[in-house]
Amino acid sequence: MARDNLQRAVDLVIVHEGYSVRGPEPPAALNEPTLLIAVAAWDRFTDDLWALAKDLPWQGPGRHTGQLNYSYLVRPRNKDESAGPDETLPGDAARVLAGLLGTTEPLRRFSVRLVYDWRGAEPRFIEATGVGLRPADYGRPSYPDEPWEHLTIGEVVYQAVKLRNAVAHSYLPKMGDVVLSEGPNIRPEDTHWLNNPAHLFWASDKKDGISVQAGCSRGVVALFIQLIDQCIVALAGALTDQDDKAAVLASRLPAEWFWRTYPAGSRRGVNWDVPLWRWQSLKRLVAEDFW
Repeated sequence: MARDNLQRAVDLVIVHEGYSVRGPEPPAALNEPTLLIAVAAWDRFTDDLWALAKDLPWQGPGRHTGQLNYSYLVRPRNKDESAGPDETLPGDAARVLAGLLGTTEPLRRFSVRLVYDWRGAEPRFIEATGVGLRPADYGRPSYPDEPWEHLTIGEVVYQAVKLRNAVAHSYLPKMGDVVLSEGPNIRPEDTHWLNNPAHLFWASDKKDGISVQAGCSRGVVALFIQLIDQCIVALAGALTDQDDKAAVLASRLPAEWFWRTYPAGSRRGVNWDVPLWRWQSLKRLVAEDFW
Protein backbone atom coordinates (compact mmCIF):
# COMPACT_ATOMS: atom_id res chain seq x y z
CA MET A 1 0.00 0.00 0.00
CA ALA A 2 2.92 2.35 0.63
CA ARG A 3 3.78 2.05 -3.05
CA ASP A 4 0.23 3.00 -4.13
CA ASN A 5 0.03 5.90 -1.67
CA LEU A 6 3.40 7.34 -2.62
CA GLN A 7 2.67 6.86 -6.32
CA ARG A 8 0.01 9.55 -5.96
CA ALA A 9 2.56 11.93 -4.46
CA VAL A 10 5.01 11.12 -7.26
CA ASP A 11 2.21 11.70 -9.80
CA LEU A 12 1.63 15.19 -8.37
CA VAL A 13 5.35 15.95 -8.68
CA ILE A 14 5.18 14.80 -12.33
CA VAL A 15 2.17 17.03 -12.98
CA HIS A 16 3.92 20.00 -11.35
CA GLU A 17 7.05 19.36 -13.41
CA GLY A 18 4.94 19.79 -16.56
CA TYR A 19 4.54 23.51 -15.80
CA SER A 20 6.87 26.43 -15.48
CA VAL A 21 5.75 27.94 -12.20
CA ARG A 22 6.77 31.32 -10.83
CA GLY A 23 5.03 32.50 -7.71
CA PRO A 24 1.40 31.87 -6.71
CA GLU A 25 0.23 30.44 -10.04
CA PRO A 26 -2.40 27.63 -10.18
CA PRO A 27 0.15 24.73 -10.27
CA ALA A 28 1.50 25.97 -6.93
CA ALA A 29 -1.74 24.60 -5.43
CA LEU A 30 -0.19 21.13 -5.87
CA ASN A 31 2.42 21.76 -3.17
CA GLU A 32 0.19 21.20 -0.14
CA PRO A 33 -1.61 18.06 -1.39
CA THR A 34 1.76 16.58 -2.39
CA LEU A 35 2.96 17.03 1.18
CA LEU A 36 -0.31 15.73 2.65
CA ILE A 37 -0.18 12.50 0.63
CA ALA A 38 3.51 11.86 1.38
CA VAL A 39 3.07 12.21 5.15
CA ALA A 40 -0.15 10.18 5.06
CA ALA A 41 1.76 7.37 3.33
CA TRP A 42 4.26 7.35 6.20
CA ASP A 43 1.43 7.41 8.76
CA ARG A 44 -0.28 4.44 7.12
CA PHE A 45 2.98 2.52 6.78
CA THR A 46 3.82 2.93 10.48
CA ASP A 47 0.25 2.10 11.54
CA ASP A 48 0.48 -1.16 9.60
CA LEU A 49 3.83 -1.87 11.27
CA TRP A 50 2.15 -1.28 14.63
CA ALA A 51 -0.44 -3.95 13.76
CA LEU A 52 2.38 -6.36 12.89
CA ALA A 53 4.25 -5.54 16.09
CA LYS A 54 1.12 -6.25 18.14
CA ASP A 55 0.74 -9.58 16.31
CA LEU A 56 -2.84 -8.74 15.40
CA PRO A 57 -4.72 -10.91 12.88
CA TRP A 58 -3.52 -9.40 9.61
CA GLN A 59 -6.41 -7.86 7.67
CA GLY A 60 -4.28 -6.36 4.94
CA PRO A 61 -2.63 -2.96 4.53
CA GLY A 62 -4.79 0.05 5.28
CA ARG A 63 -7.32 -1.88 7.36
CA HIS A 64 -5.85 -1.41 10.83
CA THR A 65 -6.49 1.59 13.03
CA GLY A 66 -3.12 2.35 14.52
CA GLN A 67 -2.62 3.39 18.11
CA LEU A 68 0.54 5.43 17.58
CA ASN A 69 0.84 8.86 19.16
CA TYR A 70 1.75 10.23 15.75
CA SER A 71 4.33 8.62 13.49
CA TYR A 72 7.35 10.35 15.02
CA LEU A 73 10.83 8.89 15.06
CA VAL A 74 11.90 11.49 17.64
CA ARG A 75 9.90 13.94 19.71
CA PRO A 76 10.15 16.39 22.62
CA ARG A 77 9.22 15.19 26.10
CA ASN A 78 5.62 15.04 27.27
CA LYS A 79 4.38 16.82 30.36
CA ASP A 80 4.79 13.77 32.61
CA GLU A 81 8.30 12.92 31.41
CA SER A 82 11.72 14.04 32.58
CA ALA A 83 14.22 15.15 29.94
CA GLY A 84 16.66 17.90 29.16
CA PRO A 85 15.11 21.12 27.77
CA ASP A 86 16.55 20.51 24.29
CA GLU A 87 16.66 16.71 24.45
CA THR A 88 14.65 14.52 22.09
CA LEU A 89 13.16 11.11 22.92
CA PRO A 90 12.26 8.12 20.73
CA GLY A 91 8.89 8.50 19.01
CA ASP A 92 6.30 5.75 18.69
CA ALA A 93 7.34 4.89 15.12
CA ALA A 94 10.92 4.32 16.28
CA ARG A 95 9.71 2.14 19.13
CA VAL A 96 7.60 0.01 16.78
CA LEU A 97 10.51 -0.42 14.37
CA ALA A 98 12.91 -1.35 17.17
CA GLY A 99 10.42 -3.90 18.46
CA LEU A 100 10.02 -5.55 15.06
CA LEU A 101 13.76 -5.49 14.38
CA GLY A 102 14.70 -6.71 17.85
CA THR A 103 17.31 -3.96 18.22
CA THR A 104 17.74 -0.22 17.76
CA GLU A 105 20.98 -0.62 15.80
CA PRO A 106 19.40 -0.48 12.29
CA LEU A 107 17.79 2.84 13.23
CA ARG A 108 21.28 4.29 13.49
CA ARG A 109 21.99 3.14 9.94
CA PHE A 110 19.21 4.85 8.07
CA SER A 111 20.93 6.97 5.44
CA VAL A 112 19.05 9.47 3.29
CA ARG A 113 19.46 12.58 1.23
CA LEU A 114 17.66 14.94 3.55
CA VAL A 115 16.02 18.16 2.41
CA TYR A 116 17.31 21.25 4.17
CA ASP A 117 16.67 24.00 1.63
CA TRP A 118 15.38 24.53 -1.90
CA ARG A 119 15.37 26.91 -4.78
CA GLY A 120 12.02 26.96 -6.50
CA ALA A 121 11.09 23.33 -7.16
CA GLU A 122 14.64 22.09 -6.63
CA PRO A 123 15.18 20.51 -3.21
CA ARG A 124 18.66 20.79 -1.76
CA PHE A 125 19.88 17.76 0.13
CA ILE A 126 22.48 16.90 2.71
CA GLU A 127 23.65 13.40 3.60
CA ALA A 128 22.09 12.30 6.90
CA THR A 129 22.56 9.05 8.80
CA GLY A 130 20.65 7.68 11.78
CA VAL A 131 17.38 8.73 13.39
CA GLY A 132 19.28 11.31 15.41
CA LEU A 133 18.33 11.54 19.08
CA ARG A 134 19.62 14.55 21.01
CA PRO A 135 21.08 13.73 24.46
CA ALA A 136 19.97 15.26 27.76
CA ASP A 137 22.86 17.74 27.78
CA TYR A 138 22.26 18.91 24.22
CA GLY A 139 21.91 22.66 23.77
CA ARG A 140 20.43 23.91 20.51
CA PRO A 141 22.34 26.84 18.95
CA SER A 142 20.35 30.06 19.25
CA TYR A 143 19.84 30.75 15.55
CA PRO A 144 20.19 33.38 14.07
CA ASP A 145 22.65 34.57 16.75
CA GLU A 146 24.63 31.31 16.44
CA PRO A 147 25.42 29.18 13.37
CA TRP A 148 22.61 27.02 11.97
CA GLU A 149 22.86 23.33 12.82
CA HIS A 150 21.26 20.84 10.42
CA LEU A 151 18.29 18.83 11.60
CA THR A 152 18.45 15.06 11.87
CA ILE A 153 16.27 12.59 9.95
CA GLY A 154 13.95 12.15 12.92
CA GLU A 155 13.63 15.90 13.43
CA VAL A 156 12.62 16.53 9.82
CA VAL A 157 10.05 13.70 10.07
CA TYR A 158 8.67 15.34 13.24
CA GLN A 159 8.39 18.76 11.61
CA ALA A 160 6.92 17.30 8.40
CA VAL A 161 4.16 15.60 10.41
CA LYS A 162 3.51 18.85 12.27
CA LEU A 163 3.41 20.75 8.98
CA ARG A 164 0.96 18.24 7.52
CA ASN A 165 -1.32 18.68 10.52
CA ALA A 166 -1.24 22.46 10.13
CA VAL A 167 -2.04 22.25 6.41
CA ALA A 168 -4.81 19.69 6.92
CA HIS A 169 -6.53 21.79 9.60
CA SER A 170 -5.76 25.22 8.12
CA TYR A 171 -3.71 26.67 10.96
CA LEU A 172 -0.48 27.19 9.05
CA PRO A 173 -0.13 30.87 10.13
CA LYS A 174 -0.03 29.75 13.76
CA MET A 175 3.14 27.77 13.03
CA GLY A 176 5.00 31.05 12.70
CA ASP A 177 4.14 32.16 16.24
CA VAL A 178 6.72 31.78 18.99
CA VAL A 179 5.13 30.16 22.07
CA LEU A 180 6.15 31.79 25.34
CA SER A 181 7.09 29.42 28.15
CA GLU A 182 4.43 30.70 30.54
CA GLY A 183 0.87 29.76 31.29
CA PRO A 184 -0.90 26.80 32.93
CA ASN A 185 -1.73 25.02 29.67
CA ILE A 186 1.65 25.30 27.96
CA ARG A 187 3.05 21.87 27.13
CA PRO A 188 6.83 21.19 27.04
CA GLU A 189 6.40 20.27 23.38
CA ASP A 190 5.02 23.71 22.56
CA THR A 191 8.13 25.51 23.76
CA HIS A 192 10.69 22.98 22.53
CA TRP A 193 13.14 24.29 19.94
CA LEU A 194 11.77 21.79 17.37
CA ASN A 195 8.62 23.92 17.20
CA ASN A 196 10.39 27.29 17.23
CA PRO A 197 9.89 29.10 13.90
CA ALA A 198 13.64 29.83 13.78
CA HIS A 199 14.36 26.09 13.51
CA LEU A 200 11.71 24.91 11.05
CA PHE A 201 13.23 23.22 8.00
CA TRP A 202 10.24 24.21 5.87
CA ALA A 203 10.29 27.98 6.55
CA SER A 204 10.01 29.42 3.07
CA ASP A 205 11.86 32.19 1.31
CA LYS A 206 8.63 34.16 1.03
CA LYS A 207 8.26 37.28 3.14
CA ASP A 208 5.85 35.73 5.64
CA GLY A 209 7.68 32.40 5.68
CA ILE A 210 4.37 30.57 6.14
CA SER A 211 3.72 28.57 3.01
CA VAL A 212 4.58 25.20 1.50
CA GLN A 213 6.97 25.65 -1.39
CA ALA A 214 7.46 23.21 -4.27
CA GLY A 215 11.02 22.32 -3.30
CA CYS A 216 9.89 21.66 0.26
CA SER A 217 7.04 19.33 -0.74
CA ARG A 218 9.31 17.42 -3.13
CA GLY A 219 11.92 17.09 -0.41
CA VAL A 220 9.33 15.59 1.94
CA VAL A 221 8.24 13.09 -0.72
CA ALA A 222 11.90 12.17 -1.26
CA LEU A 223 12.40 11.68 2.48
CA PHE A 224 9.51 9.27 2.93
CA ILE A 225 10.34 7.34 -0.23
CA GLN A 226 13.81 6.68 1.16
CA LEU A 227 12.63 5.97 4.71
CA ILE A 228 9.84 3.57 3.81
CA ASP A 229 12.04 1.66 1.38
CA GLN A 230 14.81 1.41 3.96
CA CYS A 231 12.36 0.20 6.62
CA ILE A 232 11.27 -2.57 4.24
CA VAL A 233 14.89 -3.55 3.58
CA ALA A 234 15.83 -3.51 7.27
CA LEU A 235 12.79 -5.62 8.20
CA ALA A 236 13.60 -8.13 5.46
CA GLY A 237 17.17 -8.35 6.72
CA ALA A 238 15.93 -9.38 10.16
CA LEU A 239 14.22 -12.49 8.74
CA THR A 240 15.93 -15.85 8.49
CA ASP A 241 13.47 -17.64 6.21
CA GLN A 242 14.50 -16.88 2.63
CA ASP A 243 10.96 -17.09 1.26
CA ASP A 244 9.70 -14.64 3.88
CA LYS A 245 12.62 -12.34 3.15
CA ALA A 246 11.93 -12.41 -0.60
CA ALA A 247 8.24 -11.69 0.00
CA VAL A 248 9.07 -8.58 2.05
CA LEU A 249 11.66 -7.35 -0.45
CA ALA A 250 9.08 -7.69 -3.22
CA SER A 251 7.23 -4.76 -1.62
CA ARG A 252 10.15 -2.37 -2.10
CA LEU A 253 9.40 0.92 -3.80
CA PRO A 254 10.17 1.29 -7.53
CA ALA A 255 13.87 1.76 -8.24
CA GLU A 256 13.14 4.47 -10.82
CA TRP A 257 11.80 6.76 -8.08
CA PHE A 258 15.38 7.00 -6.80
CA TRP A 259 17.00 7.87 -10.11
CA ARG A 260 18.09 11.25 -11.41
CA THR A 261 15.18 11.13 -13.86
CA TYR A 262 11.97 9.12 -13.92
CA PRO A 263 12.18 7.44 -17.35
CA ALA A 264 9.64 8.07 -20.08
CA GLY A 265 7.19 5.19 -20.30
CA SER A 266 7.52 4.27 -16.61
CA ARG A 267 3.92 5.32 -16.14
CA ARG A 268 1.05 5.69 -18.54
CA GLY A 269 0.99 9.18 -19.98
CA VAL A 270 4.57 9.97 -19.01
CA ASN A 271 6.34 10.37 -22.34
CA TRP A 272 9.38 12.32 -21.21
CA ASP A 273 12.14 11.80 -18.64
CA VAL A 274 10.96 13.58 -15.50
CA PRO A 275 13.56 15.00 -13.07
CA LEU A 276 11.55 14.31 -9.92
CA TRP A 277 14.33 15.62 -7.70
CA ARG A 278 15.75 18.02 -10.30
CA TRP A 279 18.47 15.71 -11.59
CA GLN A 280 19.48 14.43 -8.17
CA SER A 281 19.28 10.80 -7.04
CA LEU A 282 18.05 9.35 -3.76
CA LYS A 283 19.68 6.69 -1.58
CA ARG A 284 18.50 3.09 -2.05
CA LEU A 285 20.13 0.76 0.45
CA VAL A 286 20.41 -3.03 0.71
CA ALA A 287 20.05 -5.37 3.69
CA GLU A 288 23.80 -5.47 4.24
CA ASP A 289 23.73 -1.76 5.01
CA PHE A 290 21.69 -2.53 8.13
CA TRP A 291 22.91 -5.92 9.35
